[in-house]
Amino acid sequence: MVLPDHPAIPTLPSGPRRDQQRQACVSCSLSKRVWPGARRGRLEVAGDKAKSLAYPVTEYDDDVDAEFLAAVFAAARRWEVMTGKKAPGKVLRETLWFIWQRPRLPRPLVRSKYPATAPWTAAARAVYAQDRYVPGSLVVEYIESITGLIRRLLDDPPQKREFARALDAGLRFCVVTSTEDKMLAASNVGSSTPGSSDPWVRYRLAGIDVEGIAPLLDR
Repeated sequence: MVLPDHPAIPTLPSGPRRDQQRQACVSCSLSKRVWPGARRGRLEVAGDKAKSLAYPVTEYDDDVDAEFLAAVFAAARRWEVMTGKKAPGKVLRETLWFIWQRPRLPRPLVRSKYPATAPWTAAARAVYAQDRYVPGSLVVEYIESITGLIRRLLDDPPQKREFARALDAGLRFCVVTSTEDKMLAASNVGSSTPGSSDPWVRYRLAGIDVEGIAPLLDR
């Protein structure tokens, strides 16, 4: 089978010119919307050995990533209609994480994953203060049910230009302990969002101390 020709992928020239163009790109990126604390280079949190590289996320990135995700969810919805099956939620969750959420995590990060300026429960802050390097002790838990968000994006997808806003609004999260994550699952609100104007209703019903939620590190 003969494959059709594809246009060549443009690359930056080598040498000093490449470095100049890359620096110009970074300067342009920093002039646009950048997540709090995002800077190019290595960052460290209050003596924590866990470091991470942070790169600016531009409006162009938002448009391209949102268009990609909209196409993924549209294809998943067509697959559901054609097969009569539900699209695999884990695959869609991982896609949202790696394409949209992970590149936009506010820096600096703890253990290369948990934003220090994001909401943390009091228990999560206590666990981190006691031992910063215990694996599996912390979890990034969504404020709204991620299962509910995925279902809405499949059944009632927003227009392409509104997709990014829907993702920003629906993918808000809080750092909790692994025990609190199990509490949410055991309370039958882990995969659903009871009708309420209170965004923390799932946490309250699970018995999590909402009043104690605060960032690990002030902005």
